[in-house]
Amino acid sequence: MIIISFILDFFTFNLYYLYSSISKVVWRCATRIEKGKESCPNSPTLYEGWVQDILGEAVCSNGVYDESIARNEIDKIKVFDTFVLIFLRNGYQVKRLF
Repeated sequence: MIIISFILDFFTFNLYYLYSSISKVVWRCATRIEKGKESCPNSPTLYEGWVQDILGEAVCSNGVYDESIARNEIDKIKVFDTFVLIFLRNGYQVKRLF
């Protein structure tokens, strides 16, 4: 589960199209998508590749993202404007800067 801390709303999975017609998968705040940037001005856009990289470093033994390991090890992720906190099921927390 990915939540943003300052309004505790869920992030949603969306496809973001770049000008070069190459698409990248991104995560964005659901409130921002539904109600506009003004409703959630400090929510960052998270590229899925970056999210997978930090999760691989934080919870996977070889540093390579593995979804089954991530699902078993991660309780939730809180997204702040300059960093993310990864809450592990064992009670530990991992902080990663943008």
